[in-house]
Amino acid sequence: MALAASSTKRNNVLQISLKFSIRRPWTPIETLHVSHRRTRSDECKFVVALARGLDLLRAYGLGETLLGNRDFVERTGLPKATVNRLAYTLTTLGYLRFDDDAGKYALDTGVLSLGFALLAGADTLELVRPHVCALAREIGAAVSLGCRDGLDMIYLETIRSETALSASCPVRVCRC
Repeated sequence: MALAASSTKRNNVLQISLKFSIRRPWTPIETLHVSHRRTRSDECKFVVALARGLDLLRAYGLGETLLGNRDFVERTGLPKATVNRLAYTLTTLGYLRFDDDAGKYALDTGVLSLGFALLAGADTLELVRPHVCALAREIGAAVSLGCRDGLDMIYLETIRSETALSASCPVRVCRC
């Protein structure tokens, strides 16, 4: 893990940068075709069906609670029959829940349990938290911690100073 902090003041505006990075042992699926030249042995290790199932879970956007098979087909480019099988499997495993009234799928608690497992094992938050708290107190504002997920940012935590006025900020994905 690497941690770096810097601040500059120009025209009475204080700009503070706090960066931390963690080396991940994997490459996000959406960047594999661009940044990772797979060798023959890599191709044997890559499970296409798993990647497709994860693509279905990633099809949900911010604030979207229900998606149907047609939505999955449009967003993933997968064939309808494949989407049907993947949605059934993910429902059976508890990652999706079928809403009978709407005829569509919602994310289920299995997805949430994966996120909580990640956060529970995130020693980085514990290491960075004292520095972020000090920064929030120093500038009198809220400071958020986040990580990149492809082209999105996932906010993991927001730390507020005693003087900061801000709304509650749960873990979420922010898309530009």
